[in-house]
Amino acid sequence: MARVKKIDNAILKRIQQKKERERRSYRKKPVRRRILIVCEGEKTEPNYFRSYQMKLPKGLVKLDIFGEGENTLNIVHKAIHLRDTENKLGICYDECWVVFDKDSFPSGRFNSAVFLARKEGIGCAYSNEAFELWYLLHFEFYENAMSRTMYQSLLSTHLKVRYKKNHDAIFELLQGLGNEFKAIQRAKRLAGNYEGSNPAMENPVTYVFELIQSLREFINTG
Repeated sequence: MARVKKIDNAILKRIQQKKERERRSYRKKPVRRRILIVCEGEKTEPNYFRSYQMKLPKGLVKLDIFGEGENTLNIVHKAIHLRDTENKLGICYDECWVVFDKDSFPSGRFNSAVFLARKEGIGCAYSNEAFELWYLLHFEFYENAMSRTMYQSLLSTHLKVRYKKNHDAIFELLQGLGNEFKAIQRAKRLAGNYEGSNPAMENPVTYVFELIQSLREFINTG
C-alpha cells in the first residue's frame, strides 16, 4: 500500500490564510442590484434617470429604464409585465418603479394606476401636475397649483436659460445650480399635506423624491 505523504503544517497554514482572505474579500464586494424604472414620457424622464445612472457607483447598481409614451394605467401594466417576464427567466429586479404625471388624464384612471402600483409592490413616483415640479423644488418650495406653462417659465428663470422639454443638459444644470437634498426635503413637505387616499386631487405634489432617495443610498454606500 502506497504511503500517503503528509502536507507540511506551514503549507496548510498558508492555504487556510488564503481561503480566509478570499472570504473577507468576497464579503466586502458590493452586491450588484437591478432596478426597473418605467416612465410615461419617452424622453424627459428617461433622459433624467439615464443621467442619474452616471452618478451611481459603477458595478453596484444597474438601472433598466423604459420610456413608453403610454398613459398612466398602461405604464403600471407594462412594469408588471417586464418584472414578471424577468422573474420567469430567473432574473429578479430588486426594485421596480413607475414614473408618470397627472397631466390631463382622467382622475379615476390616474388613481387606479397609483393604487395598482401600490398593490403590486411597485414604487410609484408620480407627480401632480407634472414631472417638472421635481425640477422646481431644487430651487424653491412651491405649494400652490400651477399650469405647465408656469412650470416652464419659472424653470427658465432659475436655470438662466430657456427651459424646453427634453433639454439635453437638464440634469447637469440641476446638479450645478440647484440643490437635490433640499428638493427632497421640499417634496417631503408637500407630500405631508396629503393622506394619499385621492392622488388625483393632490396638487402640487411629486413622489419622485422617494425614487431619488432610494438611488442616493447607493451613492452613500459606494
